Amino acid sequence: MPRKLDLTGQDFGRLTVIDLHGLDSQGRIRWECLCDCGQLTRVMTWDLVRGHTRSCGCLKSDVLRERGRRRQTPVSIGSRHGLLTVTGEAGRDHAGRLLVTASCDCGGHTVARWNNLLTGVTRSCGCRKRAGRRLHRSAQTVLENRQEWREEEMEEEES
Repeated sequence: MPRKLDLTGQDFGRLTVIDLHGLDSQGRIRWECLCDCGQLTRVMTWDLVRGHTRSCGCLKSDVLRERGRRRQTPVSIGSRHGLLTVTGEAGRDHAGRLLVTASCDCGGHTVARWNNLLTGVTRSCGCRKRAGRRLHRSAQTVLENRQEWREEEMEEEES
């Protein structure tokens, strides 16, 4: 029979073991732990001893938040993203994400999340949707020019 460990009072990352909680359905020992953030959580012995669980989940949130801060790409005024040209910063939204103002090729203006411009989620002021998914004027012109070029090329081949 394996000897019973007493982890009471020991620290594992942000967790401090308070008391033995009991056994789970498979007979494994679970401990009641208090996280540095004040949250209570229950963790199995194996996860504590091997370092698999070091917090109630707040550590992962903190790491992701910090990683997001470091990856913030600076706003480059005048940069083009789809049909939009960035004209300035507009503060932050309720979740702390950076907002920028941008002008569209159609003459409209919009405020968008900077990350949405970088990833291509936002590509216009909304004029493409309002036009019933018709092609934007500048895109239509490009397609017309391509068609004319193809027709001219075919005429030259026939000659």
